[in-house]
Amino acid sequence: MGQVSESVNVDAAALVLQTDKIDVNVELDAKTVQNMPLPRYRNYQSLINLVPGATPGRLLNSIQAAPARTLVTNVNGVNRNNNATRIDGALSTFLWLPHHAAFVPPSETIETVNISTNNFDAEQGMAGGAAITVNTKSGTNDLHGTVFSYHDNKSLRARNFFQVGAKPNNITNINGFTLGARSGRGSCSISADGKAIARGWVSTRC
Repeated sequence: MGQVSESVNVDAAALVLQTDKIDVNVELDAKTVQNMPLPRYRNYQSLINLVPGATPGRLLNSIQAAPARTLVTNVNGVNRNNNATRIDGALSTFLWLPHHAAFVPPSETIETVNISTNNFDAEQGMAGGAAITVNTKSGTNDLHGTVFSYHDNKSLRARNFFQVGAKPNNITNINGFTLGARSGRGSCSISADGKAIARGWVSTRC
């Protein structure tokens, strides 16, 4: 009779010490944004709930007042108006409702999301609570794209523990596409996408 042996190998990479800057940040890559469950409107801002010191994001205004359906959150006890969101380097602030970002790019177009909550870099000024930097995907030399459709209704949702009576009849349909290609004969690339009815995003990079 031979001997029965069992071995378990656990491999893990050592954490890399951040030496290039002193800010406290959390970075989400495209795979995380794509694979993490996102609630209604597939808003990447719901992942800010995972950042230490952040309150759960919530809808604060009606769809007429804030059609982008942005979420607001307080970070480290600071007023929500002091959060600053930048998309590809440009500040995105709704002037009439400064606690909202002016535009929420579809999650399918996001390359990285960096949330800094302390010791911001000088380039991330105008932020007191959180400096959120969103980088979107660029186009490529080859034509490529995706088409997606998401449906949500009351039958797919769990009942709130404190809810009395029937669940509200909420139906959400999100349809969209992404497209990337070369722009002309130069070194520029273009990426475009559309989401739902009133959402569109086009960016050109060289």
